[in-house]
Amino acid sequence: NVKTPMGFTFDQAIQCGMDAPHLGVGIVAGEAASYDCFKDVMDNVIEGWHGYKPTDTHASDMDYTKLKMTDEQAAKFDKHVVSTRIRAGRSISGLALPPSTDR
Repeated sequence: NVKTPMGFTFDQAIQCGMDAPHLGVGIVAGEAASYDCFKDVMDNVIEGWHGYKPTDTHASDMDYTKLKMTDEQAAKFDKHVVSTRIRAGRSISGLALPPSTDR
């Protein structure tokens, strides 16, 4: 009966997997504390799905000049991509993540 500080439960975390098992992962975080409260499951899911171990760190590099493509990749890009956009989303500390918000 573990709950996050905002009251998000393990039952709520796995509800998406119960409703749509074909999507693959089957668990969501209702707030940042979900990763600690449900650590035994979350760590295994993150490692299995993304390849990150609990001891790994993630570094972001937003320098677009470091993006490199081979000639073959560039040709495919030019052939198939008409336009693209980049979206960055951030969570606000202390607020619930979408799976834990009210409807």
